[in-house]
Amino acid sequence: MFLFTPLRVIHAAIIITSALAAPSKVEQLNARDQPEASPSITACTSPEFTGTCLNISVVSDACIDFASISTFTPLDQDLSSIMIQPLGMICTLFSQRFCATSAAANSQDEIGLMSGDYPTLTSAIGIAGAQNFDNRARSLSCSPV
Repeated sequence: MFLFTPLRVIHAAIIITSALAAPSKVEQLNARDQPEASPSITACTSPEFTGTCLNISVVSDACIDFASISTFTPLDQDLSSIMIQPLGMICTLFSQRFCATSAAANSQDEIGLMSGDYPTLTSAIGIAGAQNFDNRARSLSCSPV
């Protein structure tokens, strides 16, 4: 559905937290050094918000390509749990780079997740119904509902 060129990829400033870090302990660097809260995701490499967790500020309708951000590479095809904040956001995860989709007819290569906590992506509800999106995400795009 979305197709963004590599020039639109956002390079987020992030800190990788230690393994088994609780999501409340995840540190964040805001790319703009703004003190106010901005929309963000907490993405973890293991179910139940364990493993390596990254807190990433998101810009509405911009594509975050996991493999394009060198410190973000461990998350490329290794996302297992995600928190989307604040309320009123939707994030689309794509199994292809640069927020591209090749299966628009059946939408098997993307899922849309509303604000909230997703401790596992093994049966995430997408446009095509429940599907296993564990370790499949390569990029994402978020926007207000």
